[in-house]
Amino acid sequence: MTRLVITATYVGIALFFMLMGRLVSNMLFRSKRSTHQQNLALSVRHGGLYLAIAIAMTSALQGNASGFVQDVLEVLRDGAVIVFALIAAQWLNEWLIVPGLDNDQAVADGNTAVALTEFGSYIATGMIASASFGGGEGSWLTAIVFFVVGQLALIGGFWAQELLLPGSFLDGVKQGREGAGVAVAGVLIALGVILRASIAGPFLGWAGSFRALGLYAAGGILFLVLFQEIFAYVFVKRRHLDDQYHAVATSSVVACGQIAIALVITALL
Repeated sequence: MTRLVITATYVGIALFFMLMGRLVSNMLFRSKRSTHQQNLALSVRHGGLYLAIAIAMTSALQGNASGFVQDVLEVLRDGAVIVFALIAAQWLNEWLIVPGLDNDQAVADGNTAVALTEFGSYIATGMIASASFGGGEGSWLTAIVFFVVGQLALIGGFWAQELLLPGSFLDGVKQGREGAGVAVAGVLIALGVILRASIAGPFLGWAGSFRALGLYAAGGILFLVLFQEIFAYVFVKRRHLDDQYHAVATSSVVACGQIAIALVITALL
């Protein structure tokens, strides 16, 4: 069987799970009917879900070369588990990252700031899922446990920045400031990069793996918080953090800087 046919098969499977993810998400979250004919917020939400599924499935698509049919069956199984895990995690994120807000209604009303927070949450969760379900060295139990731990670390890392830094990400999002939505997305994706690297690697036993995960994640997040503030003041000369929430241009530069710093940190730690 040619490589082209194999590639086309796996791409088709990935597209299938993207469609399934959207249908399941719409059903579970009971998305309200959009009041806008062209709703950018809804498109951003769906785009984040598609990217998250593709990122998470990169681990499942690396088969064990046990035969084409067997590999396809394993990808189908892993893809179904990954989609379920992503949807469940997103449900949790909606409650804990922007609490007290009806995300579905906000997105239906065209609140792009809320949709951007969902976009960042999806991408970060996809990265955590990719590391948790990849590698093939642990059992399903270890995969699920590390996925849950990674998700809790993502929420904890976000709230640490929300509480420690001046200003408020969430107040800006609730007010519909797109700059705040970009800021939240940047923080979540940067944290996802750190946590993906923290989880990836061989299983060292429960104690050893949790110790390595904790040290790597804590050190990475600490460096991230420190250097992202330096980046913000040096490269965009930000005087007040609230400026970031009003200006999409400023928040976009800061968000990209956060992700860039996270990538460098994971390459060095």
